[in-house]
Amino acid sequence: FDMVYNWPLLFMLDNICKGINKVSDLRELVVKQQSDLAPDAYYMNHITNHDRNTWDGTEFERYGAAVKSFATLTYVWPGMPLIYTGQEVGMNRRLEFFVKDTPPAKEKNEWYEFYKSLNDLKHKSNALKAGDAGGATTIYPTTNPNVLVISRELGEENIVYIANISNEEVRFHFEENAPQGEFENFFTKEKVLLPAAFKLAPWDFLLLTK
Repeated sequence: FDMVYNWPLLFMLDNICKGINKVSDLRELVVKQQSDLAPDAYYMNHITNHDRNTWDGTEFERYGAAVKSFATLTYVWPGMPLIYTGQEVGMNRRLEFFVKDTPPAKEKNEWYEFYKSLNDLKHKSNALKAGDAGGATTIYPTTNPNVLVISRELGEENIVYIANISNEEVRFHFEENAPQGEFENFFTKEKVLLPAAFKLAPWDFLLLTK
């Protein structure tokens, strides 16, 4: 297989936080990328790396309250998630580029558990596999333009990412097409019946599994 950095996604997430891009651009990008590469070539989805961390700032500097939402998106977006040094423990400083710099010690903190849970899901989920082995990617429209809903579905398995991509609270419901059935909130383990009406705080998100 071949993998390439998903710079278009990272740049778009940066620009969304700057008010340059919109959720509609994300929808168009995920559709476009389905046919950009050969079936055995994947995008590496990431929110930081060595260049971005040093020269443009940590993911916390660039994304603020959206870090967990955008990190989760890199697992649901078709391809393979990439975790940069220190990201797995919530490192919140820029590493030196041309001199030796030591990343933080690995500790089992909130961020360790957050990424461990996403890694476990990625390994166990057939729907989230990269390339043709993974599930179909569907974008679901809602009544709010600042909401992004992406589904990865394969057989009986369905994983749905629902996110408020804005700094304002949103209320919304699905339009005519919507995921159906009883899901589990991946992080809280609460049951969620779809379709439903939702209220999400700024930059808040849901990861639902079935």
